[in-house]
Formats: sequence, structure tokens, C-alpha cells
Amino acid sequence: MENEFKYILELTGNDYTDVLARTPGQNFPVPFKEWNFYSGIQEAVEELILRDVRRFDCVYHKIKTGNYYNSGSIVSPDNSETILQISRLPYLGTEVYEQCSILEGIYMDFGKKTVRDFENLTDFDFYFQNNYDPGSQYLELALAVNDSRYGIGLHLEFMTEDWLYSLEENRKHKELYDNRWKYEVEMTESPLISPATKEIRRYHFYNLPEAFRFLLANSDINRMDKDLEMKRSAKNWISSARLNYRHHGKISEIVTAKKFGEKGIISQPGIHLRSYIPVSELEKEAKIDLSGFTGYGRQDNCMLLADYFRNSTLINPVEKDYSRIIPTPAYLELLEDLKKSVTEEKSQKQNSAGDKIEQKRKSGKRSIQLQGKRGHKL
Repeated sequence: MENEFKYILELTGNDYTDVLARTPGQNFPVPFKEWNFYSGIQEAVEELILRDVRRFDCVYHKIKTGNYYNSGSIVSPDNSETILQISRLPYLGTEVYEQCSILEGIYMDFGKKTVRDFENLTDFDFYFQNNYDPGSQYLELALAVNDSRYGIGLHLEFMTEDWLYSLEENRKHKELYDNRWKYEVEMTESPLISPATKEIRRYHFYNLPEAFRFLLANSDINRMDKDLEMKRSAKNWISSARLNYRHHGKISEIVTAKKFGEKGIISQPGIHLRSYIPVSELEKEAKIDLSGFTGYGRQDNCMLLADYFRNSTLINPVEKDYSRIIPTPAYLELLEDLKKSVTEEKSQKQNSAGDKIEQKRKSGKRSIQLQGKRGHKL
């Protein structure tokens, strides 16, 4: 499924949130890796800007909480080609940048390509960006300043600042994003033993049915119990698997509960699918039938995906009695149906593409690829 996304925003860094909040037992920043999957290049670039590129330089930009980024890049999963990366320039040592001066700061680095190449690919127009040079491989985003007037720090280039502000404001208004992703499936693998790296994968979709099916089909529920993974000497476990709506937060998530009432789940212990909207509404919007699951219709909106296997026959077992996870027949049947539907959709797409090619061959006509219109100024 990951190969069906055309662009991946990859980020690495350290999360200082719990450190600065003085969370008990958390004294060090948590290193992380992120993979953000998109169908459109503009969405990947916008997300990069929304992260605030000043966070790529911990020397000049001091934050109170959140992430510092060590690296950031947008790559193509088809050929692993790096389309752009975030660079801190100048590097230590001597280097010539196209025989022109490069001020210290944060830049988009296009490698062997140029700003103009990237504009043609994305339909962005960076004409008003500071020090704009369409033939350069660098695009200025923020500059390091040591000035008596402005002070010492890392300042966003004025067009980058406007861009960031516009994106933050626009994402509050869903009517402005009809042609952008609306749903996000987020899966997090957390380390069992520190220090280790937390891994986060976010997949972005335009419609709810596709996103919800992806959550169900790609969540490894066998790795969602921290204690069982510790017994297996695993390095990490899946600490969360959830479906978010861009504008109003969580729609559903997969939750682990080992006893009655844990995390608000009032049914038996196990791995549950929790809905944050009425289940009937979720079924309608996601175009799926969940009525076969245990727990369907309960007030807690939780449906059982998997039971725990108990080593003992105690009426009230303790947590250490659980030795493994057993998916329910309803969940296994649903997974099988999802696999069939994905196979059928791929077959239909291939047949449709083949029919178009055959029609062109018979008619002898060629389609003309029109050049896209330029995008709005940033």
C-alpha cells in the first residue's frame, strides 16, 4: 500500500515535550523518525513548512516544547530519489555555492536540480522569495541573524513567514481544502527499552472509506500489547493506531485493554476498535458493515477485534495470565474481505488503463499534454 503514495516526507529529530514538562521518569529527549505519505507533492511541501523550518537549527532557534529536527527531506518511493532536503548553510569548512555568496540559514536544497525544476514539478511560484534565483539549487527559507537591530537568532524569510501563517490559518477552514487530504492514519512504534527511536508513520487520504479500511488492514494488533512484546524481547511495540480527521481530531483508534473498565472499555479484555463518533454514522460514512463484531451497539462504542489467550482458568485472571492475542473470526473475515476488495480495485484500474491504450492504438490519436498553469504567488 505504501507504494501507492507518490511522495514521502521523512523527518528525524528529538522530541523535548516530556522533558520540558518535567514528566516523571522522562529525563531525556526521545529520538524519533517520521514517514509522512502523500499523494500530492504540494501537500508534502506544505506539511514541511507547517513544521516551522527554524526547528532544524537548535543553536539559533530556542523552543519551549516539541520537536527539534535533525534532517528533513521529500523522496519518491518509486525510485528513492530525493526531491528536496532541508540544509543548514553554509556548512563548516569551505565550499563554493555556484560562485555566489550563500548567507547562513535554512534552505531548500534540490541537489542536482534547480529552483525552476522544482517550480515546474510542483506548480509553486517562488518569484517573491528572498534572493530568488531560478537557476540555483537552493531556496532561502530562514536566515541566521547577528545584528544590533534584530538581535541574534534565526528569522524566517518574510515570504516563508507569510506562507506559514497562511497555512496555519487556512487549515482551520475545511472549505479551503476540498482538493487536499482530509483523513490521516497514524501508527506509532514506541521503544520498549531506552534509549531507542520512536517511529511514526502517517498516511494521508482524500476519503474516509479508504482511510478506515487502511487502518483496519494495516494495524498489526499482535504487537499492540506492551507486556507481551517485552516477553518476546522485542525492541518496540505499536503504542497507537488511529484515524484522524483533519479538522476535528480522532475518528477511531485501536485500543488495548486488559481488564474491565480500563481506558473506559466496559466489555471484556482484548484489542478493541473504538469509535469517537456513533458507530452507525461511522459505518455509513466509511461504507462498511461492523455489525458482526462483539460489542457492536454498546454505549462505549468499542468492538472486539481480538481476545487474550489465558494460561489459567481463573474466573478473575491477573494480567500475567495472558500469553498471546487471538483475532476474532469477525475480524479475520473482515480482513479477508478487505484484501479481496483491494485486489478487485487494482484489477479494475489495470483493465481501465488497458482499454484506454487499446482505444488510442485503434484510433491512431495521441493525447497532447498541456502545460499546467502557474501557481499563485506564495
